This record gives sequence, C-alpha cells and structure tokens, in this order.
Amino acid sequence: MTQLATLQKRLDEAETAYHALMTGERIVSISIEGRGQSYTPADMVKLQAYITRLKNEIARLTGGPRRGPVLMRF
Repeated sequence: MTQLATLQKRLDEAETAYHALMTGERIVSISIEGRGQSYTPADMVKLQAYITRLKNEIARLTGGPRRGPVLMRF
C-alpha cells in the first residue's frame, strides 16, 4: 500500500472515530498497523489534532492547497 493510501485509510478511520464520539459513543477504538488506540470524549482534542496532521500530510504529498497570504486592510 502506498504512503498516500495508508494515510487516507488512517484519516477515514480517525474521522469515523471522531464522528462516533460526537454522536455520543463513550469510547471508540481505531487500529493502526495492528496497534490499537482508544479515544474517549475527553480525548477529542487529541483526535482532532491527529486528523489535522493526517490532512496536512496528505496535502503535502498531493500538492494540495496551501494557505494563501494574509492581507490586512485598514
């Protein structure tokens, strides 16, 4: 499996876990290469950070959108 496919699979699993937490399930588990990770509602920030890291890595590999310049007007 290519690195991009692996990252996309992990992102899909993490987003499914996040959805389960948001809809009221107490604990969700995801398995990454045979290692399990459980998240509780208290870990939602960690799970969201993991999702963001995966999305950033996928964008880097695919040449995805980057942040544009910040323009200020007075």
